[in-house]
Amino acid sequence: MKKTLFIFGILTLLTSCKDEGRAKAISTVENYSIYVDSLSNLDNQSVKENWSSIKQQNEEKLGEAKSAMIEMMIKMLWNGWRKRN
Repeated sequence: MKKTLFIFGILTLLTSCKDEGRAKAISTVENYSIYVDSLSNLDNQSVKENWSSIKQQNEEKLGEAKSAMIEMMIKMLWNGWRKRN
């Protein structure tokens, strides 16, 4: 549930931004969302057997999504600062 709310919040933020990194950030967050949704289709035995791989892939995809968001936010802040100065 927390991940779903996180993803929804991120997508809401992204749709309100106009930035060259916006498309990349949206794509990365959507890829993470698809991955998380795909995990709900696995049975418990598959999760147990593949936990190391699932955990590693989750950390990688979440890291990519966070990096894309941070990069976009930095660009937004930079562009906002430049407009003021």
